Amino acid sequence: MATTFFYLSKILWFFTNPFHFFILLVFCGLTLFYLKWMRCAKVLLTFTTLCMVVITIYPVGDFLMSPLEQRFSRPQPLPKKVGGIIILGGSVKQELSAVWNTLESNSGSERITKAVALANQYPDAKIIFTGGSGLMQGTATSEAEIAQKMLLDLGIERERLLMEDGSKNTYQNATLSKKLLGDNIDGDWLLVTSAFHMPRSVGVFNSVGWKVIPYPVDYRSLPAGHRRFRFEYEENMVNLKYALHEWIGLAAYFYTGKTRVFFPQ
Repeated sequence: MATTFFYLSKILWFFTNPFHFFILLVFCGLTLFYLKWMRCAKVLLTFTTLCMVVITIYPVGDFLMSPLEQRFSRPQPLPKKVGGIIILGGSVKQELSAVWNTLESNSGSERITKAVALANQYPDAKIIFTGGSGLMQGTATSEAEIAQKMLLDLGIERERLLMEDGSKNTYQNATLSKKLLGDNIDGDWLLVTSAFHMPRSVGVFNSVGWKVIPYPVDYRSLPAGHRRFRFEYEENMVNLKYALHEWIGLAAYFYTGKTRVFFPQ
C-alpha cells in the first residue's frame, strides 16, 4: 500500500507540477491548432500565455506559500534541554552526489546547517536524519547515507547520529524514525524542516503519536506587505511549484488518514 501511494503521488505530481502543466497546455493548444479547431486553440493558448505572464511579473506562489510558512514559528525561548533533533530529508541532490562522489545540496540545505547549529547548542541530544530515496528509479544511494558524510564533515560525532534510510516520503519519515527509536521518544524533540513543509510534517508526527517541537527553516515567501512586481519567472514558478506540492500533499495525507486534520497546527 505504501509503495502504491508513493508511485501514485509521483504520477499525480508529474501532471500537476506547474512547469509540466503549462507545457501540457501549450501542447494541447498546438494540437487543437493543427486539428483546425482554431477557436479552442486560441482560447487555450491565450489563457496559458496570460497565466505565464502573470507568474513572470508577480510572485503568485507567495499567496499559497505564506500560509504554510506562517503556520508555525520557532520556539521562543528554546527548551533548556531536548531529547533529540529530527532532520527531515529533502536537502540533498541524490543523483549528483552519487554520480560525482561528492556532497551536493539544494536550496533546502539549511535543514542540515541549522540542525548542526542546534546540535552544537544541545551537545547531549541525539540526532536523527530521515531520508531514503524519493526517486522512482536510479541510484540506490540513500539521502541518509550522503547526509551522514555531510554531518560528520560538519563536526557531528558519529555516536550521536541515527540514520533512517528507508523512507520515501514524509509519512515514512515519521513512522520509520519512530520504529528506529522504539519507545525511546521521551522528552522534547525538535523537528527541523523547511517552513513550507512544516504543517504536513507536524501533522504526520502527531498522527503517529510523536509530539514534536517545530523548528522551521528555509523560508521562501515574502509576506503580503513586502511583495512587489518582479520579472523573475523561474523563482516565482519554483515557489508556486513547492506551494502547490504542499497543498496537494496536505489534502492527500488528510484524505488517506495519514494526518488527523487538513491543516495541522
